[in-house]
Amino acid sequence: MAERIPCKMEECSATVLPSTAVKTGGICMPCHQAQERKKRQAYIEQHRKTVNLYDGLTDLVDILKVMHTPRKHDPLIKYVSYPVSLEHMYLSLSDQDAERMLNCAMENLAFANESVAEEILLSLVCYRDENVSVALPELIQRGMFRNPILFKDAPENIRNQLLERVSWDEENRNHLLLILGWIGDSVIEEQFRIWQMQPPKWAGQLYVPTENYALDGGWELTQNGDRRDLVNPLCYAIRQADQSYDELPGEFHARFLGTSHSTCPWCNRKLTKLMDIAASHPALQHLTLQMKNLEWKIATPAGIARAESPAGAK
Repeated sequence: MAERIPCKMEECSATVLPSTAVKTGGICMPCHQAQERKKRQAYIEQHRKTVNLYDGLTDLVDILKVMHTPRKHDPLIKYVSYPVSLEHMYLSLSDQDAERMLNCAMENLAFANESVAEEILLSLVCYRDENVSVALPELIQRGMFRNPILFKDAPENIRNQLLERVSWDEENRNHLLLILGWIGDSVIEEQFRIWQMQPPKWAGQLYVPTENYALDGGWELTQNGDRRDLVNPLCYAIRQADQSYDELPGEFHARFLGTSHSTCPWCNRKLTKLMDIAASHPALQHLTLQMKNLEWKIATPAGIARAESPAGAK
């Protein structure tokens, strides 16, 4: 066996085979690879170009189209980010522009750009609560059931088609049941009620009872078969204030992302208060909460969240 020789790099105690030393100039392979990485990084930094794809664009739809366009990673190109978030852009659209974006989604479906089409449809539904029923037949034809929320405003004919399909489409049954939960009209309520009393023959293939899929749509059937909504339609946006906003008295406080002195009872990590709102706050009075504060804490950095119980409220 050939005698190994020391690596020529200072502070490196490794040895290298003579044959390898000939290829690398007398240094070990890890040192050689480190040098090559440095050379490549120096080349990238010297030749990298900054590209602004939004330069000259003023139309919101044109800007959103660029935002949704997939980009191949190229270390020699640094793309300039648009200064306004995707969410804010969608909220700024007029009704006519929102319709143009829906047409853009349909065009992407026609050209089999399914991921882009889904991203646009999800943005229209989640940011603007737009009805995208026009796209649903195409989604069904392509078997695109991964995002059940897109079907929440499905018309009667689509609902009936999905109700029929769930009985035979074993591959997509899980997503189809979630979709039915999101539609959640009186016909689906009754069907879930029937499944609650008489589980279908394919119910054994599921991980949860069939009627539990309604939970994804924000409602459930009680043991008596009555519908109970789990989400209140009244909601408020949380925005960062430009300055301290303290018009309400202290007993009506609403604080977010505060420091907590308690720890998670399961993982023992430090907790952060995602929100701390007085139950007497005007925004919460319709809930008639039997507690002084409504708190929600999260363990950091693991991200394990829990709601503060009434007993633990301050």
